[in-house]
Amino acid sequence: MSAVEEITRKGLPGGRGKRAAGRQGPRPDRRDNKAAAVFLAPWIVGLVVITLGPMLMSLYLSFTDYNLMRSPDWIGLENFSRMLEDARLHNSLKVTFTYVFVGVPLQLALALAIAMVLDRGLRGLAFYRSVFYLRPCSAPPWRSRSCGSSSSGPAGWSTRCWPSSASRASGGSRTPGRRSAASSCCTCGPSGPR
Repeated sequence: MSAVEEITRKGLPGGRGKRAAGRQGPRPDRRDNKAAAVFLAPWIVGLVVITLGPMLMSLYLSFTDYNLMRSPDWIGLENFSRMLEDARLHNSLKVTFTYVFVGVPLQLALALAIAMVLDRGLRGLAFYRSVFYLRPCSAPPWRSRSCGSSSSGPAGWSTRCWPSSASRASGGSRTPGRRSAASSCCTCGPSGPR
């Protein structure tokens, strides 16, 4: 007998969860239902206000002749018939279907192939991982920060910059507000308390 069947037959410790004759399972507690309703309320309000409301309004407005200066006039399917005759729709559908049926599968196949190669534990895997994670750590010149500052990178990583010893010895950069590539050194690592 599995552990799940045994717990179902005997009930949970403390007497909760025993099956009574004729019932399928434990009766839900009303307090749990109220708590669930309280936690679901913001999501339901967001669903109605942010998602369903605009969707229904867009559906209604698609059957009207409407601009912001006057009230909507019902024209039925005229907007859709005009849209089907427009060459821009045909072009956009062609581009979209090309992306969906060609671009996405190729990207997924390439990502899967790379994952399978990396999963084999090949030589040079540590180097590849180093290069992969080095990219977010090296800030381009237009994102360089002043010395001692830090910037957040992807997924909680941060880049910390400080002046190099060569920069301190020479008195720093001669142009105020600008630093040469050799005048600072950056490191990368997980941000947060150490």
